Amino acid sequence: MSGEKKFKLDTECGINLYTRLQSKKRATIENLSPEIIPSYGPRPGEIVEISGESGTGKTIHLMELIARTIIPVEFGGKGASVIVIDTNSNFHVPFLLPKIIEKHLIHHRTLACPSTDTEDLQAATHNIADIVLESMQRITFFKCFSGTEYKLILLYCTNHLTANASISLLVVDSIATFYWSEFTDEKPIRMDMYLQQRVQELRQLTNEFKVVATYTRPAEFGSTSTVTSEQHADYKIQLKHTKTPKQWREARNYYSNQQSSRPFSINSFGIQWLSSTS
Repeated sequence: MSGEKKFKLDTECGINLYTRLQSKKRATIENLSPEIIPSYGPRPGEIVEISGESGTGKTIHLMELIARTIIPVEFGGKGASVIVIDTNSNFHVPFLLPKIIEKHLIHHRTLACPSTDTEDLQAATHNIADIVLESMQRITFFKCFSGTEYKLILLYCTNHLTANASISLLVVDSIATFYWSEFTDEKPIRMDMYLQQRVQELRQLTNEFKVVATYTRPAEFGSTSTVTSEQHADYKIQLKHTKTPKQWREARNYYSNQQSSRPFSINSFGIQWLSSTS
């Protein structure tokens, strides 16, 4: 074996070893959303799909998952970092996400201090603004405007995940945005095949770096099948409008041939989960 080939192999082995060691340092984010995802999930390497019609709360569900990931452990979160890839400019990070974080912090502190005394409640919510700011600093945010930019960002994510062991969640909103710009008469592609290719790209990252990935897609994009496999997500959460009352919506999760559902409403502080219907 030539010296050049041996050096290349040694370098690749070194990178793989470093990646494995970094992956072992990552915080797990299991029990991230017990209202709709089983308490043992999502586990490192798994993928969560959130689909639904416009206005059912797909992006807000992502923000809830992000908030619970980046909040410090001592305040009820996972204390991990997140990469967010925004492809359709729906992600209002400076506005709604801090409110969602604040909601979870207040809930955690009032549970720790279940008193009706005004001074105790004020003490429980002290310094929340500082904790919100600290949590927000755990987000690496990308906005992209083309399929080419998206693929370049995924390449950058490879380097970023290699160097940063604090990242446990990768978020894409939405995975279907650039389908029509890549669909041409000379190069037609079915929606199902396009979705499968995009999920496989995420699967490569989750398998290699042992992070969790979650993405959104419109309900009308691709198949309505709830089957999970290596080519698809491990958890498929479908969001739907309910007939009564009008402000309620339903989240139905499919995983390992099981399913559960939960009604919810949306307010200025994100999602309010209601009683289970499963």
